[in-house]
Amino acid sequence: MLCWELPAIRDCAWFSGSDIFPYIYNGGKYVLNHDLPAALDSVFGYVITGKLAVQDLQPSEANVVASTTSLCHFVSYTIEDNVINDTLKRFWEIESLPCSVQLSPEEQIAEDIYSKNHYRDENGRYVSPILLRPDRESLGESYDMAFKRLTHIERRLAKSTDLKEAYSNFMKEYELLDHMELYKGTEPSQYVIPHHCVLRPSSTSTPLRTIFDGSQKTSSGVSLNDSLLTGPKLHRDIAEIITNFRLHEICFSADISKMYRCVQIAPEDRKYQHILWRESPDEPVRLYELKTNTYGLRSAPYIAVRTLHQLAQDEESKYPNAARVLRQGFFVDDLLWSCSSFDEACALQDELMSLLKCGGFDLRKWACNCPELLTRMQTELRSAINFEDDTLSSSLKVLGLTWLPTSDTFSFNYNFTSDCSTKRSVLKLLASIFDPIGFISPCTFLAKCIMQDLWKINLCWDDKLPPEINDKWSKFISDLPCLSDLRIERHMLIPKYDDVKLIAFCDASSRGYAACIYLYSVDGDGNVKVRLMTSKTKVAPIKPTSIPRLELLAAVLLAGRASQQIVTLASRSEGISVFLEEMDK
Repeated sequence: MLCWELPAIRDCAWFSGSDIFPYIYNGGKYVLNHDLPAALDSVFGYVITGKLAVQDLQPSEANVVASTTSLCHFVSYTIEDNVINDTLKRFWEIESLPCSVQLSPEEQIAEDIYSKNHYRDENGRYVSPILLRPDRESLGESYDMAFKRLTHIERRLAKSTDLKEAYSNFMKEYELLDHMELYKGTEPSQYVIPHHCVLRPSSTSTPLRTIFDGSQKTSSGVSLNDSLLTGPKLHRDIAEIITNFRLHEICFSADISKMYRCVQIAPEDRKYQHILWRESPDEPVRLYELKTNTYGLRSAPYIAVRTLHQLAQDEESKYPNAARVLRQGFFVDDLLWSCSSFDEACALQDELMSLLKCGGFDLRKWACNCPELLTRMQTELRSAINFEDDTLSSSLKVLGLTWLPTSDTFSFNYNFTSDCSTKRSVLKLLASIFDPIGFISPCTFLAKCIMQDLWKINLCWDDKLPPEINDKWSKFISDLPCLSDLRIERHMLIPKYDDVKLIAFCDASSRGYAACIYLYSVDGDGNVKVRLMTSKTKVAPIKPTSIPRLELLAAVLLAGRASQQIVTLASRSEGISVFLEEMDK
């Protein structure tokens, strides 16, 4: 018999082995659905047994309690593994070169549903369906599950006055903005979405984020997200967007306020977007209907980005320059762009604001390297920038990179600590190093080598590192803070350039291979500027590979990277000769 104190299960005193269960079982049971454990009545009270459908749980505290507080922290380690897996997935996605692929049948269905059924209301705002699968299974009952999740979040809010106030204010604002309304219809709900919150102390605009959980299973074992299409990936490659941001002298960033919720959902589909809410547990539960594109639903990201592209298409004749930026300069709701002159930047800024306003979108949190451009904007639309301070304290995050507008440079700030060096902690920290351009490729290459070494020895998640790898890891961690002294100039091209060239290198060794590309620009007076444009590294396969073959792989890596950069440059540098110049080592 094992005693275990579980904070979320206040009435649970002990756990028993299956060998004694036949002697304490009373015969009664309570079953929620086939994907969740059952509560079996015993002489000591209810005993929890059965399987856990952990594959569908999201890494959030509220989802740990899938339907009742009895499930508590059973899946905490699995969720931690999922967080690490998601972080690693993002790491390797950044490492992969973008490629053009044909739409899958499901993606084509999603595109057809949107293109045939979206429309604009009398105010110009877009109205979209929620992209239901034609072959979807029937949804079961979801009200009881949503109610249990509501009572769980209420208990959490009761522990913190500030958290309760923030959550309540979020819901009040949601209703005040007409993004949700009290449901007064007679048609039954098709799905009631549970909700919870995630705290983001580093965010100045949304320190508390309410998450709507479309992955919660209904009584039939099917969730709303199971019934929705994801749609094709539409957002641009991060490296391409940052390259555009670095090309010209004047640069700026901004983001679309509440982008998802700027798109209305068709009234006939809103019955799938009901939620439960009340200000206090003493009040009756009220059923609300969400009227806008809802974060947490599988089709929501596609609908949001696809609507931006549709706006660009619909208004391109009136706003051609802004429409181009809408397609090439946005990563979801984040804008990064650069212009060759102050006048061009002013005109584009005004055009972007006007274009987005046509579709009901607002650009806010403007930031730039030019104080004069920023002062043109209303104070509430600007990011807070102190142009007299060039330290990391006045830096901004742009697509995960640290940008200092005063000096117009990029920097890095990594201060990792690892008191317990296990495979889990090492991979979690290594995968969080974000370098889409390749500014610190020597560091990320070492990180990849450590990752590969861990997989080679087949170490378990929570095993401590062997001495040899632990020494490498300790030195790596101790050296990372030195990167904070590094400053990389954002602007790559010389002003008033006459010619631009790409100068590319690649090489290989038994440990791995790499490619790097420099941007060479020259003006009419013969002044030259050379800056690192991008670099990429790969570890050698675990299976022994000859150096000549690795050198060929390096050449393939270089060709892919160079072709991507040439396309980006050609799209921004009309009339400028852009070509690749290969150089021997």
